[in-house]
Amino acid sequence: KFQDFVRWHSPKDWTPDAATVSTDEFAPRGRLSARMRHKGNTWIELWRNAPRCAASKQALIFDPVVEGERALHHLETVAASALFAQLTRCACAAILGIYASTDACTMRANATTVNAVKIATDTSSALFTRGEDHDALTVEDYERAVFAVQLAERATTRAESLHKKFPDAPPALLDALLIAASKWDTEREINTMRAAHRVLTSECHSEDARSALRASRPSRSARSAEYLIRAPLHGSMPHHRLHVLVTDAHTRVSRRTSAM
Repeated sequence: KFQDFVRWHSPKDWTPDAATVSTDEFAPRGRLSARMRHKGNTWIELWRNAPRCAASKQALIFDPVVEGERALHHLETVAASALFAQLTRCACAAILGIYASTDACTMRANATTVNAVKIATDTSSALFTRGEDHDALTVEDYERAVFAVQLAERATTRAESLHKKFPDAPPALLDALLIAASKWDTEREINTMRAAHRVLTSECHSEDARSALRASRPSRSARSAEYLIRAPLHGSMPHHRLHVLVTDAHTRVSRRTSAM
């Protein structure tokens, strides 16, 4: 019946009314809205004039076989750059969605973690919205998005870890630790060695905070050195730096790019 169609397609045009009289005991009690009862209503005319045909005999609006073949054809012919751009969009959206749903951003939210996730989301959205044409995106554009996601990941994992390691610590201490870690991330991009020597305990002015830190007894990490080697301005690799990490067990060298 037309009433059933309206209840499904446009619920706001159906007003339930238990006092409505109907000859069909199974019919829903209610009435159509004024616009649906109006004479000459387009929906009523279409309903009356539409041919009666069983759903099994109607042409499919969505054919899964045809759409599947189209998807396979797209994957066979899509350019590598376009596929990479699409996968990157999906990956960033999925990753940031996971971070935003963690306790660090919901139940035990703090400004530092929430702000890091928000910045990563805004950066990725602005970048990929601007770069609808995948050819317009450069390696530097992708690096900015990935770097923002990395900062969000660090902020989220730090917050989750601190809440598990310091379940009874004062909230002010946790906030101080997260803020200090955020500053460390910023300094690390400017001066790795200076960031490596950041000492948090000297910034704890509360006895409760100092007690919580002393009770944790963090283990010392292995002896290591970390530094950057900047390429000459007019050398063969301008605007590049070599990131070197030396520990007792291994030495790792990786290339990083940044604007001079």
